[in-house]
Amino acid sequence: MTQFEIKDGVAIIPEGMTEIPFRAFINCEDLTTVVIPDSVTCIVNGAFFGCSSLTEIVIPNSVTSIGDDAFSHCSSLKNIVIPNSVTSIGEGAFSRCYSLKNVVIPNGVTSIGDKAFCCSSMRRLVIRNIRKLVTENETTTVTNGSSLTSVTLPESLTELGKDVFLGCEKLETIYVPTTKANFYREHLPETLHDKIVEFEPEQK
Repeated sequence: MTQFEIKDGVAIIPEGMTEIPFRAFINCEDLTTVVIPDSVTCIVNGAFFGCSSLTEIVIPNSVTSIGDDAFSHCSSLKNIVIPNSVTSIGEGAFSRCYSLKNVVIPNGVTSIGDKAFCCSSMRRLVIRNIRKLVTENETTTVTNGSSLTSVTLPESLTELGKDVFLGCEKLETIYVPTTKANFYREHLPETLHDKIVEFEPEQK
């Protein structure tokens, strides 16, 4: 049970709080909206796990870390805006968010946990700035989205897991910077090479 008051489906985090605690709103099925103050810097592991009626949330520019399973099983979550202030997104942070269709991972994010966006409904994924998309076992670290049709990869990437798009059977286009095209052709499976579309970095 959450320690925060929820009124008419809205939870207001008190001003001055610096983090949303571990499992603060776990399985709050009547929660639809959350107001997060600028004082919050961390959304801790499992903070909104299982909030099945949560449809959208605005994360303020003060937040730097989104923990493991923070929004996992938020099956009604349709929109998520991740600010540039966020540097790390934990394992399974948005897993099983079955209504989430478009995700932009901004420039500030330098670390993404395993299966952070394991959403079968996701269609478009944009990664702005990341160096590593691989775990110790070289498995996928972002998604196994069976509905994913478009992905944009950054110029900054230096390590790419061999199965990063395993299970993405509807993937049609992989946008990659012209300056990094050879790297992606070397590291992506040959079956995906015909889906690669090059772009000038300033265009995306």
